[in-house]
Amino acid sequence: MIYVDAKYASMLSPRVRNFKQQKDYLWNFSCPICGDSKKDKSKARGYIYRKDTSLFYKCHNCGYGSSLGNLIKEVDSRMYSEYSLEKFGATNNKHVNDKPDLSIFKEDTPLKVSNLKHANFVSTLDDSHPIKKFLRRRHINQDLDKHFFWVPRFKEWVNENIVMKFHTIKSDEPRLVIPFFDEDKNLIALQGRAFGNEEPKYYTLKVKEDNHKVFGLDRLDKDRHVYVVEGPIDSLFLDNCLAVAGATFDVPQIEQFKDNCTIVFDNEPRNKELVKQIEKVINKGYRVCLWNDSIREKDINDMIMAGKTPLTIHTLIEHNSVQGAEAVAKFNLWRKI
Repeated sequence: MIYVDAKYASMLSPRVRNFKQQKDYLWNFSCPICGDSKKDKSKARGYIYRKDTSLFYKCHNCGYGSSLGNLIKEVDSRMYSEYSLEKFGATNNKHVNDKPDLSIFKEDTPLKVSNLKHANFVSTLDDSHPIKKFLRRRHINQDLDKHFFWVPRFKEWVNENIVMKFHTIKSDEPRLVIPFFDEDKNLIALQGRAFGNEEPKYYTLKVKEDNHKVFGLDRLDKDRHVYVVEGPIDSLFLDNCLAVAGATFDVPQIEQFKDNCTIVFDNEPRNKELVKQIEKVINKGYRVCLWNDSIREKDINDMIMAGKTPLTIHTLIEHNSVQGAEAVAKFNLWRKI
């Protein structure tokens, strides 16, 4: 009797905040159990979704999960009585306490690579495959293929493995997938990179809302000097290196190495947002690399493609890294805005 569930799911509209039907058998709204966000009233992380012939509820903020009937019971007891009568022909609730199958919500348990469905590791592809040709054009050697996989329809694949990331799919395309792992090899985020002219060029998605987009934690030696760059691919050319994938550097995984790390920004002195970030981390006391005027390439992968070796790049980083008052002075000369 899925139609009864769908009817009462829609009837929740005036009783919850930010109610919206995303598609058939998928509704989204602010969680009535936890209130969702106290700071941002527009946050909506509660979902009613279909599993087989019934509807269930899941909140991605507080983790509450239940059958639709039990959610209705929490929200409006009178409406629950009507729902129970219409669906089961009785006012008791024997049948509506069925536990939902929440296993499809991968957010509840650590997600390992072995759990991912339909992931094609680049290392297993034929050398003539377009994604391998793309990597070779970027001068990314075959020994790095193990860090990537490829999917023919990225958004569908994401929805199959990390529920609710793409609510509507108008178009889809193949992408290179770069997985982000924590120290325990749990998947915490991933980046889908276009290897054609698709826009946006990057999709960087978190598995859990409270994860941070930091690449390379699974390969890091915490006892050695740490380098931090912007792009995951760039990080593969430097020893003991993390990447923030376009996100902020103000995350615990980076801050813990403040006294033993160098932040290597892209070489974009006219990028307003980047200039702001650099100024911020310099003021916090970080050691930063500010490229001199002889460096024309935008990032490390561009330098590799221009013929520089990883060893040469490492030497350039050391020669162009500054901290404290020296960093402030060099930054004011480096910036072009």
